[in-house]
Amino acid sequence: MKDTDLIQGLLNRQTGAMNYFVNNYQQFVFVLCVKMVNNEVVAEEITQDVLIKCIEKIDSFNRQSQLKTWVYTIAKRETLNYLRVNRPETLELKE
Repeated sequence: MKDTDLIQGLLNRQTGAMNYFVNNYQQFVFVLCVKMVNNEVVAEEITQDVLIKCIEKIDSFNRQSQLKTWVYTIAKRETLNYLRVNRPETLELKE
């Protein structure tokens, strides 16, 4: 399926397009997330969130870039947001 057909299918909320999108982008997103968080369980959760967000926000895709680039950007931002929110607290050292 071409990206243009996939995007149109997602815009029309077609189940087949959603399934195709998830099947073809899940591994791509998961690998990125695992590399960033170094935790497969967390990466799976972020991956699910990213794929849902991409489907819900497909109308914001400007079509001037490739779909894969847009998905990558969302995945990276979501993962960085997770890391920001869940970073370990640092303790100040007393002198």
